[in-house]
Amino acid sequence: MTHRWTESDLVARWLAIVIVSSAMAAPTAAFEFPRSPEEPGPYIVARSEVTVVNERRLFFKSMDGIVYYPATEAVPDAPVDRSGAPYPGFSFGHGMSGPVDSYDDLLSHIASWGYVVVSVGYSDASTVSQAAGDLQAGLDFFEAESVDLSSIWYASVDTRRFALGGHSYGGAASLLGSMRDDRVDAVVTVSAFDPVPSLAGRMDEIDGAVLMIGGNCDAVTPLRWIQRPLYDGAEAPRALLKIDGGTHSGYQDDGEGLADAQGTGCPGEIERSLQRRISGLYIAAHLDLHLKGNEERRSYLYGGRSADDLRAGMSWESGDRLDVVMRLDGEVVRGGDSVPVKLELHNRTTATGRVDLVRMDVAPAGPSRRDVPLAVLGPEQSTEILHVQRIPDGVPDGVWRVEMQARIVTMDDAFSVSKIFEHREIRIESGKP
Repeated sequence: MTHRWTESDLVARWLAIVIVSSAMAAPTAAFEFPRSPEEPGPYIVARSEVTVVNERRLFFKSMDGIVYYPATEAVPDAPVDRSGAPYPGFSFGHGMSGPVDSYDDLLSHIASWGYVVVSVGYSDASTVSQAAGDLQAGLDFFEAESVDLSSIWYASVDTRRFALGGHSYGGAASLLGSMRDDRVDAVVTVSAFDPVPSLAGRMDEIDGAVLMIGGNCDAVTPLRWIQRPLYDGAEAPRALLKIDGGTHSGYQDDGEGLADAQGTGCPGEIERSLQRRISGLYIAAHLDLHLKGNEERRSYLYGGRSADDLRAGMSWESGDRLDVVMRLDGEVVRGGDSVPVKLELHNRTTATGRVDLVRMDVAPAGPSRRDVPLAVLGPEQSTEILHVQRIPDGVPDGVWRVEMQARIVTMDDAFSVSKIFEHREIRIESGKP
């Protein structure tokens, strides 16, 4: 059950704060936060067994749950570490093959990065719709606890920043719950199940950022047939991570869940500890970016660092873009002449970036300019650039295309967004009789 602070507890905690503060005669060294979310985060994690109540149900409203949270010490029901509070809330649903406490390692990792996570223990007899309501009840739990003076988590959960997630059956429940609940800013699934009727055609109902994770050794919910259609139906921002050698139950603690790919002939099956480590990296990065606005995590999801991870492959669409409008000064020119080209640039990304002219060609005469820096723009900033394009000598008379490609690269080279093609037609006349 949820631990409640008594009056004596509150007095003792206040006295402890006074005593510790008085004893700090010398300054302590600043804590260095690990940069990679693959490593454990800066917070100690405690867990607490709770009861989650789903008022959406007519019967069997109460269910067991476990909360993982930043704490002052790693013991059950320890006080919250309030140094980073309030923390975003993450409600997670288990798969049919695993009980509520079979994700200790993965969910503790997420909590160590500054999240309050509740693992909701719905019945395996629940429908996907009921389980989705149970995960929403996890968010209700956070809202109630955050305003309850007697709760451990009083004023410690940021009820403006919520995410849903789940494994297998719980993955399907988290997707459906995200479609129903406008409190959800991000959703994470690991080896999600897709019920009948399929959710693939409804994925565009999710307003939050989507991260889906699967393994190529998952014989239960194959990535190609289950995860990919769901991902394809989602709107940006979205990402699909394929873990090489990942199995259906590799996200759970050792010894939990199904027997995975054993006997299926899948080559390269990896250890569960590695699969949990890879999953924890990308889940923490996803939540950090979309719940906390940590732009350093963007490259783990949308290019950059994810492209360098040889253990996995990432499909993604960030939703960021660079808008470019190209205008030519004149429609008729001669070979060897130069044409003024006005470029209107608008940075639609959430980061400051350098805009490069990747190339500008007179097709099909070949490229004449490549990789030219144009401007530095902040988020939603615009500018106009006058570029001079020379028309090659010897180009035959006729209608040609001036083509260009531009990109915006964040200042730390964490990610880039390309504008594929912009073109305008121009008539080239030699002037010869």
